[in-house]
Amino acid sequence: MIQVVVEISSKVITKENIDFFIKCLRFILTALFIPIINWYWHYINYVKFKNMIKKSMLIV
Repeated sequence: MIQVVVEISSKVITKENIDFFIKCLRFILTALFIPIINWYWHYINYVKFKNMIKKSMLIV
């Protein structure tokens, strides 16, 4: 049983497959990372804008 697993894994784990796996992982992480950064940036701008409005209301 263990020998079969080792044989299959040695066939599956080749240089090309590892490179492909790394590319897929990088793509998925990028796809997750960009919206989080985007949302965070918009949230910070929203908070700054809200504070500016509060300050301008106090001045008026």
